[in-house]
Amino acid sequence: MATNRLSPYTSSNLISFAERMERLRQDAIGVAFEHTAALLRTFEEAASLAEQVADGGEAYRVGVREIARSAYIDLAASGLNLRSIMERDLSAN
Repeated sequence: MATNRLSPYTSSNLISFAERMERLRQDAIGVAFEHTAALLRTFEEAASLAEQVADGGEAYRVGVREIARSAYIDLAASGLNLRSIMERDLSAN
């Protein structure tokens, strides 16, 4: 014999679950944005340091200056791309 069990979840509970899930999703998006902003700041700081070393002259060995120059180019480009993505996300919201 089949029995029907009443679910403890009413429609009002489901709405509150949906609202809670949406709040959690929004919180996760906010934290991800903050984390991405921290990554961008780190890229910018590292690019600045790499530029200083690359332009440091004879005090630095040639190999060190070349690595720093390459790192500066990569970090600066990645930072610009990351900033562009973040700004696009901000304008979409």
